[in-house]
Amino acid sequence: MTAAGIILIRTHLNGTGALFWLGNALTASGLWLLASAFGNYKGATALEIERVTGLRFRKSYFMVTLGYLEMEGERDGNKVILRKTDGASKSAYTSEVIFMITGQAEAGFSLAIYPEGFTRRPFGFFPPALSDRPGWAKQHGLVVRGKPEGEAGAGAERIWRTACATLPVKELRLLKISGREMRAEFVKLEEPYEPEEVKRLLDLCLKIYQSST
Repeated sequence: MTAAGIILIRTHLNGTGALFWLGNALTASGLWLLASAFGNYKGATALEIERVTGLRFRKSYFMVTLGYLEMEGERDGNKVILRKTDGASKSAYTSEVIFMITGQAEAGFSLAIYPEGFTRRPFGFFPPALSDRPGWAKQHGLVVRGKPEGEAGAGAERIWRTACATLPVKELRLLKISGREMRAEFVKLEEPYEPEEVKRLLDLCLKIYQSST
């Protein structure tokens, strides 16, 4: 092959590579601009949640643009982590809020409360069901599991007295307490949790946690 032919091949390959990388760069820029525009919309809600709850971001704004945010902070001497996910599937739109609270005091029991029904059972391993299911749990279709049974049953009663007036039972997916930790999960259909709703749920979860220890 002549030197001129080699030069022509190299020029062609270099030109093709340049066009390839230029195309990728333009595509990436377009996606970045789209994500930024969507992020400004999502970011306004996220910033309002940050303002009303006093929690701060753990994840970048890129995650916020995907309908997910994660925040952390301290409330009443307790460590709080908040996870919020909004998204739509073929069947429905769902908004999910998860609170994880860790304090200094031990609850002295393990407890899990969640809705009846195989399809509504949250993922995880839970203590045995209480032999004497509370009347309020039967009325609202809730499963109550805990050990030791006496301490867990008494803790469940304290929690219900604290939360019954303001707890959105139909949105509750899980309330789990073990030692110094509590996890509360809520799911809402058709519309997202607004910042003030997130704040009310956080305040309620802190009251529940304090009543359990």
